[in-house]
Amino acid sequence: MLFSIGLILFQGRVKDERGDTHFQWALGSKLAGSFAVVIIILTMITIYSLTSLKNIGVEIKGIAEEVIPVTNAISIIANKQIAQSVALERAFRYGEKDDKQSKERLEEEIETFEEYSVEVNKEIENVLGIFKEITVVSREDAEEVTNNMNKIAVISGKHNEFESICNKVFELIHNKEMGKAYILEEETEKVENELNAMTEDFLLELEKRSEGAGKKAEKDGQRAASILLVLSIMSIILGFSIAIFFTRSITGPINKI
Repeated sequence: MLFSIGLILFQGRVKDERGDTHFQWALGSKLAGSFAVVIIILTMITIYSLTSLKNIGVEIKGIAEEVIPVTNAISIIANKQIAQSVALERAFRYGEKDDKQSKERLEEEIETFEEYSVEVNKEIENVLGIFKEITVVSREDAEEVTNNMNKIAVISGKHNEFESICNKVFELIHNKEMGKAYILEEETEKVENELNAMTEDFLLELEKRSEGAGKKAEKDGQRAASILLVLSIMSIILGFSIAIFFTRSITGPINKI
C-alpha cells in the first residue's frame, strides 16, 4: 500500500513554468491510483482469506487435538468400568463356592478387576495431560479447560471410591462373609451408577462441543466464501470501469483531432 501511494505521488509530479514541482492528477498518476485501488482490494481479499482459513483451522485443530482424543479416553474409561462391574459380579458368584476351581476363578476375577483399574487410572491421567497441553488464548478458554479438568478430577475421585468399596467386598468374600459383602454390593451399585452418569454427561458435552465446532467451521467457511465472492466481483467491476475510463481518456482526445 505504501508503495502504491509512493508510485501515485511519483507519477503525479509535474513542474510549472517556474520549475517548481507539485502534484497533479495526470494520466500516469490516475493509472497508478487505479493500480493502487486494485492492489488494496486484492490485499484485503488475501488477508481475509488467510484469517478465515486460520479460524477454521483453529476449530478443526480443537476437534482433532482435544475433542477426539478425550472422547476416546472417556469411552475407554466407561468400558473399563463396565468390565470392572462384570468382574465384581463374577467374584460374587465364585465366592459362594468352596471348590478349588471356583477359588482360582475368584482370584482371576480380582486380578482382572485390578488390571482394569490400572487402565482406567492411566486413561484419566491421559485426559488430564491432554487438557494441560491445550494452548489457552483467552479467559474463556482457561475457564473451559479448568472446568473440564475439575470434572475429570471428580470422575477420578468417584472411581477411587468405587474401587475402595470393591476392595472391601473382595476382602469380605475371601473371609466368607458373604452377607456383609452383599450389603456392600448395594453401595457399589449406587457409586457405579453415579460414575456412569458422570462419564455419560461428559461424553455428551464433548459431542456438543464437537458439533458446535463443526458448525462454526462450516459457518465461517460459508461466510468467507460469500465475502470473497463479493470482493472478487467488486474488483472485476472496478477493473472494467478503470479500463473503460482510461480508454476513453486516451481515445477521446485522439478522436477530436
